[in-house]
Amino acid sequence: MSLNEHIESVKRSVQRLDDYGLAETIEPFSDLRMDNTGFLSIKVTLINKNELYIREYLNGQSGVEIVSYSYQYQSAGR
Repeated sequence: MSLNEHIESVKRSVQRLDDYGLAETIEPFSDLRMDNTGFLSIKVTLINKNELYIREYLNGQSGVEIVSYSYQYQSAGR
């Protein structure tokens, strides 16, 4: 699997929140670099105004390695 395939897979998974009517907005951002590394960031605002943040730093030099990650669920108004 390439970095691009991994990123698209995560985006498709998060898109299911919208498919089920649970997401108000989904804001994906990805940056693939020439040295075969990358960054993925997704902000999801849910219908109850809570937010989900997904961040992954990726290394694709030999397969896909998630170098570091952060998944944060934040209640509305905090």
